[in-house]
Amino acid sequence: TYVFTGADPNNYLKIANTVYRIMRIDHNGIKVIRDQPVTNMSFSEQNGVRFDGTGVNQYLNGPYLETLASDQTYLNKRIWNVGSLDLSRLKSIDQLQREETRYQTTKSYYISLPTISDYIMASSSKTCSVNGEHCQDNYLLKKTPYWTRIPVFEQKLIYQIQGDGVVTAMTPSTKADLYPVMYLKGYKTLMGTGTKNDPYIIQG
Repeated sequence: TYVFTGADPNNYLKIANTVYRIMRIDHNGIKVIRDQPVTNMSFSEQNGVRFDGTGVNQYLNGPYLETLASDQTYLNKRIWNVGSLDLSRLKSIDQLQREETRYQTTKSYYISLPTISDYIMASSSKTCSVNGEHCQDNYLLKKTPYWTRIPVFEQKLIYQIQGDGVVTAMTPSTKADLYPVMYLKGYKTLMGTGTKNDPYIIQG
């Protein structure tokens, strides 16, 4: 497994006209996140917190998926971890990851959203904490808030990553940016250097 970290690593990937960042490469394939948000919307207008039945899922795996056209051939349809978290009780990234894997989506989907552990692990800072403090050396730090897919333990709230990098619990009806996360099927040959000006291109 290889995980990309830091403020601007060489992990740019271009498919057709869309730029992604490679988050990790593991036995599941290549995990990527879109470099720019696709929209700004509520997680769920009905205040649902389970990814399966939310408006963001309907949008990402409906209208947005259709815009990818032939790019869909690269995508791996899969079950996604959606375990709820109480960050006040967690002290390490290992604990956080275990809690996230306690529950999964009830169906397989091509597209999801990032997790808290995705964000924390993308930081190169040794002092980065599970609540997002001191994690600013991180390419997943954005200027405006965006949704994760992880709910707050025993509450009708969803975690967002704020513009200052802090992980914050928010009501699902509030609006935030969406950064689609996907797995590309298997291992692919990548051409290029991964820089912004010379992004990786999938071959074969």
